[in-house]
Amino acid sequence: MSANDKRKIKTLGNVSRLTERRVEEAKSLHRQVERQLSISQSQLQELERYFSEYTQNIGFVAQGRNRAFALQNYRHFMHRIEQTIEQQRNVVAQLKRRLEEQAQKVREANVQHRSVNKLTARYEHRIKQDDERQEQAILDQFGRQNAHRGGPGK
Repeated sequence: MSANDKRKIKTLGNVSRLTERRVEEAKSLHRQVERQLSISQSQLQELERYFSEYTQNIGFVAQGRNRAFALQNYRHFMHRIEQTIEQQRNVVAQLKRRLEEQAQKVREANVQHRSVNKLTARYEHRIKQDDERQEQAILDQFGRQNAHRGGPGK
């Protein structure tokens, strides 16, 4: 194997390690977004459950002396909960998009890494074939020289 071949293999090895690092970083970011999405979805479910429970208590709020004031406060509070739920739905939707984007980055990084590894394997295979051809050519030449001199086998 020539010095040039060794340099190329070393370079491909460095590129392979770099692409492998990119795969790991992409996977790590993907897991991070998954955790964020899970937390946000749990928060959204909790808000929706709270909203549902609170809407079932409207009869309780409407009783008593200050019904008009209580209903006004109740409507204002419900409006704020609805806004918060809508904001949380937007956060969940955004995280779902980010998760898909990150999954795509993981796929792309994996493809790059596999491509570099395939290129390295093909290059190493070619070098091995070249080395075997050179060795065979030397053996063939040695055989011809021995046959010409009347060496072993005559």
